[in-house]
Amino acid sequence: MLCDRCPQPLGVYRTSWFNMDNLCEACQKSEEKHPDYGFARRMETVQVSLKNFNYEGVGWPGEDGRVNRKAIQAAFKWDSVCQPDTPQS
Repeated sequence: MLCDRCPQPLGVYRTSWFNMDNLCEACQKSEEKHPDYGFARRMETVQVSLKNFNYEGVGWPGEDGRVNRKAIQAAFKWDSVCQPDTPQS
């Protein structure tokens, strides 16, 4: 099996927080640096709390792209979840 974002074989892997991609360790580390990573994790957590265990994620915007939070906010009316990430100290 290969990583869904690069052609590397998967040994240890996990599923993306943005979508259903299976990621190698290098792509996982890259995803964790994305500015919308915390948002994607919060959205997944909200969906699971709503018993939506088939949630496919907010979508992978690419390394340089951004998730369209306004569209998600309008669709789900989740103001508190869709706020920009606050810097961690």
